[in-house]
Amino acid sequence: MQLTYTVHALDVMERRRLRLEWVERTVMKLRVDKQADALHFSLDDSAIVESVEAAPGVVLDYNEADQVVGVEMLRLSTRSPNLDLADLQFEAE
Repeated sequence: MQLTYTVHALDVMERRRLRLEWVERTVMKLRVDKQADALHFSLDDSAIVESVEAAPGVVLDYNEADQVVGVEMLRLSTRSPNLDLADLQFEAE
């Protein structure tokens, strides 16, 4: 009985491992363009089909499924004059 359970557990782990290998990864990106004085945050690499200015200087990017996949903030230096671009921090919980 123990042997059957062990083989089954290994089979389940192997299927999970194989399934994880085929999962497409989504990579979020944060880009700061000093010349354009803008910050762009993208949730994935999907094609942007529409951009809408949701507030002055804040642009939302939409994909084909009408999902927000990016946010752009214009006039970054006037929004946060003391911003240190060399000291960006990332937190995940």
